[in-house]
Amino acid sequence: MKVWFYRIFVKLISGLAWLGKADKSVSRTTASIPIKHNQLKAYIYRPEIDAPTNGYGVVLYFHGGGMVLNDIDVYDPLCRDLCRHSGQVVISVNYRRAPEHPFPAAPEDAIASYLWLVSNAASLGCDIHNITLAGDSTGANLACVTSLCARLTTPSLIRRQLLIYPVTDHYVRNSDSYAEVNPWFGLNRKTLMWFWDTYYKNSPLLKPGQVRHELSTPAAVDDLSGLPETLLITAKFDPLRDEGVEFVHQLQQAGVVVTHSMYDAKHGFVGTNGPTANHQKTMAEIGQWLSPGIVADISNASIHANPAN
Repeated sequence: MKVWFYRIFVKLISGLAWLGKADKSVSRTTASIPIKHNQLKAYIYRPEIDAPTNGYGVVLYFHGGGMVLNDIDVYDPLCRDLCRHSGQVVISVNYRRAPEHPFPAAPEDAIASYLWLVSNAASLGCDIHNITLAGDSTGANLACVTSLCARLTTPSLIRRQLLIYPVTDHYVRNSDSYAEVNPWFGLNRKTLMWFWDTYYKNSPLLKPGQVRHELSTPAAVDDLSGLPETLLITAKFDPLRDEGVEFVHQLQQAGVVVTHSMYDAKHGFVGTNGPTANHQKTMAEIGQWLSPGIVADISNASIHANPAN
């Protein structure tokens, strides 16, 4: 009952925030991605601009929601904005969620979606050498986990990864930002604990008491070398802030090229809270980073950002 209620609630709140404001200038079609014994629904967004000679760059996007909430319909406005600002094809995947499908269903779906994209890039009109894995919160977790797996199976195909306030470790890490965020408003430590516990409950992969795994906690992976160029975005008022900042340093120490921007905002400011000023600034920054030759107007986007040292 709790999961059902929260799914309806967040869909309603996000829908109201975007009511009449979603960008309809990009086209959207529906695709099915085969997985073992099932199919995943996906939305494919295409920009209005003509495709480059080698095909469109493509962003494979995984939505946030604690591996429990949200779906590709909730994230439709964000993916439309991302497509328009980047001039790239965006594919949004409806991966399986807990508690119906506990860990490792979600990362298995993410990896399967990536392999499907690699196999179908040409027929989709996309450049197989211009793939970005992207997501926010737990979706960013899936993007990074998929990048870690892909560096072994399909090295060099993923050009970039976009990680928006990523979940990188289990709550046992208990960073300072967990305690700083108001426990009565928005995402907080209690909610994150519930997400993790729901995600892990009845997992067929984890041993009793195990809280870290290479498919769920990228910050605990010993070797992060070989990952693609990364844009990592954090929010100042977010319990995930510190683990995001720490992950930037981990990536840099592993030799990964990283751009880090911290926004003066709360968790969820990209996408689910409507087209706020910070959302628009972030979309402009992402579009510029993904496709510097196809620039959305960022002249007025004074980003509250601090590049990582």
